[in-house]
Amino acid sequence: MLKLGVLVSGGGTNLQAIMDAIDSGVITNAEVGLVISNNPGAYALKRAESRGIPAKCISPKTFENRKEFHKALLRELKEAETDLIVLARLIASGRIFHSASSITRRCRISGVSPSRTSTAF
Repeated sequence: MLKLGVLVSGGGTNLQAIMDAIDSGVITNAEVGLVISNNPGAYALKRAESRGIPAKCISPKTFENRKEFHKALLRELKEAETDLIVLARLIASGRIFHSASSITRRCRISGVSPSRTSTAF
């Protein structure tokens, strides 16, 4: 079973599409294991929590610098034993690639756009 770590920033419509696709069998052999947002008010966190999926806010505003933010983000993904990081429109997600080498050696990263949700995997 592929364990997904989904990075989000807003309402979570991409997250919902992923969860629905898993439920309907369009995406097989996968589960959402963790949802992380950089926005404490993101509705996506509530969507995850309502399904019993661990949801966390890790905001760059709470760290001294970007490097520390990236470390915390990657630590959470690693602790959740994430196999695939899904960038579901997290605003700062493109910046994590420079710091991601420690987890990406064993983990893939994929982006999602609303029109491609059912084929992103």
